[in-house]
Amino acid sequence: MNKVEYELMTIGEILEAKRHASLAFVPVSPIEWHGPHLPVGTDGLHAHHVAVRAARELGGVVLPTLFVGTETIRLPGNDSEQLGALGLDDDARVVGMDLPGFPVQSLYFEESAFGVAVRELVRALAADSFRLIVLANGHGAVNHMRTLERIAREETRRDQTTVMSLMVWVPPPPPNRDPGHS
Repeated sequence: MNKVEYELMTIGEILEAKRHASLAFVPVSPIEWHGPHLPVGTDGLHAHHVAVRAARELGGVVLPTLFVGTETIRLPGNDSEQLGALGLDDDARVVGMDLPGFPVQSLYFEESAFGVAVRELVRALAADSFRLIVLANGHGAVNHMRTLERIAREETRRDQTTVMSLMVWVPPPPPNRDPGHS
């Protein structure tokens, strides 16, 4: 099995991987609650696993998972049906999976700070001659996905570097069905 995890590779192995395929995968998803039965890094662990399998098939390297993201704020009055299903009052204010009373908070960044962190990593990889950068996203928050897609669009340079944001959920949810959270 070829080594693809960037942090475990030597300089020589990285250069050889880039000669074979100038491709870098960046798994990105926040630490957050996924129920009592799953680790808080579920989304990022899944994104990393998919990226490693893809790199072994296609070539390239996999950067360490960026275990941060951004999340939607559920304001009082919005999403009241979903909040009610969780046993919360209609006027509860919830950010992502940080339900009231949880002893461990998620690692969510404010949207612009999240964008800066991802953009800087993408620019560093482009400066290091990676020509295809795949943001392997395992987190489904609308603003999280929108931020990654915007960065991919803005950082793609014709004839130099292509940046893609790909959702790594497998398999896709059934048509017209909410896949749920965990």
